[in-house]
Amino acid sequence: MRLLIFRQVIWLKVLLLLALGSNAAFAADAGWDWRLTPLYYWSLNIEFNESAGEGGPPTEPPILPDPFRFSFEGAFSTNFQGVYDDRWGFMADIIWANIASSNSKASLDLEYLQTELDGFYRSSFDRHSVDWIVGARYYGVETKLEPTPLTSDESWVDPLVGVRWNWAISETWSTTLRGDVGGFGIGSDLSLQGIATVDWHPWQHVSLTGGLRALSVEYETGKGIDNYTLDLTVWGPLLGVSFRW
Repeated sequence: MRLLIFRQVIWLKVLLLLALGSNAAFAADAGWDWRLTPLYYWSLNIEFNESAGEGGPPTEPPILPDPFRFSFEGAFSTNFQGVYDDRWGFMADIIWANIASSNSKASLDLEYLQTELDGFYRSSFDRHSVDWIVGARYYGVETKLEPTPLTSDESWVDPLVGVRWNWAISETWSTTLRGDVGGFGIGSDLSLQGIATVDWHPWQHVSLTGGLRALSVEYETGKGIDNYTLDLTVWGPLLGVSFRW
């Protein structure tokens, strides 16, 4: 899974560089508005119940002895958006985190990858706009619990639909609310996401973002001894610096 992660990071960086190089100088003439948040911070709180095999024990709880200490071994996140003529747009987002936890009896390693590509149509009125979103989100979750033999490495893709409301409160402040639903039994059984952010624009091409983001996923695959289930919740505050042109 680590090789897949680095490949996706490299490809995303290549796409960003191509977009920046080919469009930045002509953004105004071409009608494009771009927004890049190269490394934003999402304070991940990850809660999950995981089981493998028919009637198999869940990974958490109760197999994890208490107390457990959690620490980030590494994290990466970026977001890139483009809107053409204030009407049509797209968004690419990637999040990777490696979290380790341990106590005197066991250790847990969790690697989480989430990538997303959306397209949207924007309806604008006065200082408000609504984005109608259609896209797909990829998940990769790898867990390893030692000294037990419990390991898993699952990945899937969810189609999603959603809506985002944008409000330009003033020249220096704006806010955004987004909700989406996905899965529909194609990837996961159900995924739900909510995002609320406030932006401060102290300079023409730079803005500061703060808010909350939460994601819930119910995933199941296989039957009998091949059955695998995962109930995953990821939530927390987010902070970022965005560049606009």
